[in-house]
Amino acid sequence: VTNLYDSTVTPVDLTTNAAGTPVAVGANPEGAVAAGGKVWVANNGFGESTTVSVIDPASRGVEETLDVGCDGPRAMGVDAEGEVWVFCTGKTVYDPVTFEVIERTNGAVVVLDADTAEEVARIPLDDQIGAASLGQDAFVSPEAGTAWAVRADGALLAFDTGSNALDATVTPELPDGHLVGAVATDAEGRVYVGAVAPDFVSAGQLVVLDRDGRRVSSAPAGIIPAAITVR
Repeated sequence: VTNLYDSTVTPVDLTTNAAGTPVAVGANPEGAVAAGGKVWVANNGFGESTTVSVIDPASRGVEETLDVGCDGPRAMGVDAEGEVWVFCTGKTVYDPVTFEVIERTNGAVVVLDADTAEEVARIPLDDQIGAASLGQDAFVSPEAGTAWAVRADGALLAFDTGSNALDATVTPELPDGHLVGAVATDAEGRVYVGAVAPDFVSAGQLVVLDRDGRRVSSAPAGIIPAAITVR
């Protein structure tokens, strides 16, 4: 379990449900995955960090801290080949007095070999990654061979995890004014979106899309649906 404001990860025994001693990682850790016998943690640093911590679960210590070379590693996933996908949000820096934007970097996706930690692929993006209200920015489906991420303008980015490449940019068909708060996909390639009401206080919807972004069905959800699990 990543602890955002403590810069630690807490291991939990799945037999007893007992929490172990927290492991110190980088600044503001968010996403985490298990691959290659290790635990990989995205140190977001609210956009300021560029590192991923690699933890040995046996010793419960950080065995390596990787600089992945993009701002704000936040979401993680593992594909069918066992490769680790790191989704970097990009960062925005404001002037402390005028609050004007003085620096803005785009997001990127970095694919790592889980056995060697070497970079397999790097996919630069033309905008930042970011779901509404800091929701689930990205999702990797090993079964479907796809990954999806939410671009800051609300478009959905579809990736082919076999070729490690951006496959398509999709405009999701959502209810009027709704924003993308989360994205996920199933083994058949259907895309699930947590649609956030524009006032951020009304109930949202779970919207099911086809791969081209057309709405197939929808169901009521709570306020700001920000995470989705598909099984």
